[in-house]
Formats: sequence, C-alpha cells, structure tokens
Amino acid sequence: MLLPVLEQINQDQRIELEIEAKIRGELPSEVLIQQVEFGHNKQSICNNCKTSIVDFHRSCPHCSYNLCLTCCSEFFRGVFPGGNKSYISKYYNRWKAYLCDDQALQEMKQLTSVGSTRLASCTSFHQWKACNDDGSISCPPTEFGGCGDGHLDLRCVFPSSWTKQLEISAEEIVCSYEFPEILDVSSPCSLCIGMDHEIGKIKELQEAANREDSNDNFLYYPTVQGLHDDNLEHFQKHWGRGHPIIVRNVLQGMSDLSWDPIVMFCTYLERSSAKSENDKKAVKATSCLDWCEVSTIH
Repeated sequence: MLLPVLEQINQDQRIELEIEAKIRGELPSEVLIQQVEFGHNKQSICNNCKTSIVDFHRSCPHCSYNLCLTCCSEFFRGVFPGGNKSYISKYYNRWKAYLCDDQALQEMKQLTSVGSTRLASCTSFHQWKACNDDGSISCPPTEFGGCGDGHLDLRCVFPSSWTKQLEISAEEIVCSYEFPEILDVSSPCSLCIGMDHEIGKIKELQEAANREDSNDNFLYYPTVQGLHDDNLEHFQKHWGRGHPIIVRNVLQGMSDLSWDPIVMFCTYLERSSAKSENDKKAVKATSCLDWCEVSTIH
C-alpha cells in the first residue's frame, strides 16, 4: 500500500521540480532545494487548504506562509483554490459533509454566502496576481494569510532524494517478497492437532460446538500473558485464517483501568466538574478523514 503513495508523491515533486528549474533557467538536476527545519512536535500545514505538507512545498521567505503542491498546481492553472469559496477549506467542506444533517448543510450555505460576499468586496483579491509571467507564485495578501511581498520559493522537509530512495526500497521489497500460499481456512491449525486441551492446567482450547466429523469444534483460548514467543505464532496462524479467538485475562494486566460502572461514573463526574466554560480552549488537531488541520474545543 505504501508504494503507490510514494510513486504519486515523487511524480508530483518531479513536476514541481521541473517548474522550478524553468523559473530559475536551470536543468532539474541543477536545482538545489533548501531544506526547512521543523520541530519534532510541529506539523507543517498548507495555509490555503489546511492539509498536511508531506515534503515539497512552496514557502514565503518573508513570512510563514506555506502552500502545498496541490494548491500550487491550481495556481499554475490560473485557478484560485476554492474559487469564491476559498474562505472555506475544500477539505473542511468534505469533512463537514460527513455529518450529513440539515443543520450542518444550512451552516455551510450561510458560511459560503458570507465568504463569497466578503471576497467580492475585497479589492486586494481582484488586484492580486497569483501566478507571474515567469511561472513563480506571489505570496498572497494579508487577507489570505500571507504578506503580499515576494515570491513563494520551493522548499523540502526531507532531503531532496529521500522519498525517491524510499520508493526504490519499496520496489525492491515488493519484487523480493515471496507471497505465501493462500491459506485454507477450513483446514485445521497444525499447532492444534494433537494438542491437549489443557497445558499446565491452563485451558488452551474452548469447546464451542459438538459437531461430528468436524475439525473446528474448539476455539483458540489463550491468556494475554501466554501470548509470547511460540504462542504468538500460534495466535497469528488462527488470526490469519480469520478464526475467532478468545483472549482471556486482558484487564488483569491493566492496573489503571477499571470497567466497574461506579468507578467509571465517579471518574466522569470528577472530570466534568473540573471543566468549566472558562477553561475551554481551542486546540489544533488533525482530522483522520483527510489529514487536515481542524480546531477542537476541550
């Protein structure tokens, strides 16, 4: 699953590198891209669509405005990402649509109307020329998060050839990997054949049926403490065949977790009382639906 993603990333970056080479009047192999430094806990986000930046992107040298390659491609085609609805991130719209209720749709219509009106009255929007004659992209005006001064330079998060090396390594793994034969789910587990149902007075198999001439009357019934070394391989054999497995004593190894209703209710009351309207804070998070930055209230 990783190889197609790497191929798409490298294809987009190769196209952007050719554009940058044309802007500089150099060959693509001669273009040196400055690598930016981000903290371990800081994620680079496109200021236009709020999606995560993987590697190549364009950045303003005078401010912190960043633009992902997808938005760069739309700029080069003369399309302002999102059009008159750019106020509302296209990725946020897609995430909002998952709510699928009338109230959410009504909110989006109102927000779209407000955004369109504001953009129509924004003179800097009409005066701003995103893509210049030489192919470079100007930094957007302050109304759109930029500074309006200078051009967006091509930058990279990782070393320029790093994702290409990952793609080559992934291709080598795919070519050298020997796919196992399709498992016969109806065949009995080889590790269960001849196994005593009790090992060291610990029941390893649980009878689930009493069918005659059947080899699947028993379910694998291990304890969580016993899933180590050889027993882990046994677990994987059943899991790979899609067999149901009952793992016991899971909660016993988790001292800080209690599913007792009274304990859970007391914990809920304690945390609820500790929170108040004045303590709520907006925190930036990443939506798992499309890896875009969203705001959450805690």
